[in-house]
Amino acid sequence: MSIYRRLGLALALLLLSVGCQTFVPPDREQMQTGAETQPEEAALLRVATCWAGLPLAEQAASALMESNHSLSIDVIPTTSALAEQLVREGAADIALVVANLPPNIQQQGLDQRYAPLSARLLALDAVAVIVPKDAPLTDLSQEQMTRLFAGRVVDWSELNAGSGQPEIVVPQTATTGRALFEQAYLSDQPLSTTALLMPHDQGIVDYVAEHPNAIGYVSAAYLDERVKTIRIDGHALTRREITNRSYPLLSWLVLLTAPDAPQEATLWQSFLVTGQGRGLLEKLYVPVR
Repeated sequence: MSIYRRLGLALALLLLSVGCQTFVPPDREQMQTGAETQPEEAALLRVATCWAGLPLAEQAASALMESNHSLSIDVIPTTSALAEQLVREGAADIALVVANLPPNIQQQGLDQRYAPLSARLLALDAVAVIVPKDAPLTDLSQEQMTRLFAGRVVDWSELNAGSGQPEIVVPQTATTGRALFEQAYLSDQPLSTTALLMPHDQGIVDYVAEHPNAIGYVSAAYLDERVKTIRIDGHALTRREITNRSYPLLSWLVLLTAPDAPQEATLWQSFLVTGQGRGLLEKLYVPVR
């Protein structure tokens, strides 16, 4: 074989080997680099909430996930005490709780109460005493409220509110709302033994709406057109009465954040105090100004 043929053959083999090393089919290249083979992992935010905060938590979670497709939010409904405990133990990142706090509480006092968690006042919530929308009852004095929920009123006629045996409906668990109500109106007296216990506020609203002799109490965030609120010692459940602190059954809605919460917790807090989230607060509660 001539030297020219040998050089030509060597050059051809060299070009062939270089081509084999540099050409990688697109699908094989993706397999080698890992590009576009794994879906983007969603960031998870765990939100524990008391029952009074559940309507806000659900609506806020829905709105945030709709605008942030890489965000997943787990909402955990429970009592305020357990929601706070979940954040402290690391089982939740943030919590919505209601607390019976002094009306003039300052941030320093709030920080001391919930340390080492970060705490922020969001709004005032009210415990609404409700009856069916067509019920004749419109108001109760403190003394009448005590007699009624202690089971000492056997017929609505005793209160000039129609006839029939009152059906008392209250939260099953030791919620902040129940503690606030019983402290104000039952004191050391036991709740009526015939009271119907419901697992959450929505269940109380649904029951009262469908039973003409029923009466109960819930967070104002659950009110709808099927029930009406009654005045307590002349105080109606209005934004003005809540803002002036003259309505007798008020509590604070507080946002708690764990020290090691993910950055999505900041997104949640920002949402609740601005724009669309602020609108949700306005609709359900009386926000802090």
